[in-house]
Amino acid sequence: ITSLKNAIVCMAYYFNEDVKEDSYIILGDTGGSVTVFGFCPYDRGPFKQIPGRELLDVSYEAFLK
Repeated sequence: ITSLKNAIVCMAYYFNEDVKEDSYIILGDTGGSVTVFGFCPYDRGPFKQIPGRELLDVSYEAFLK
């Protein structure tokens, strides 16, 4: 996830084996903020694989859409 205001210093990821349950990414940054992203993992959520690409860059603004 790019274009965040402060550097991320810790990250946690929660998922349930049931794809109908939401998954969460929790980020802590150098500004003292904690950001929680919740998404439905069905159909890979915001992290869809693109054939031929090993790395996926997603801007913070695009992630919020």
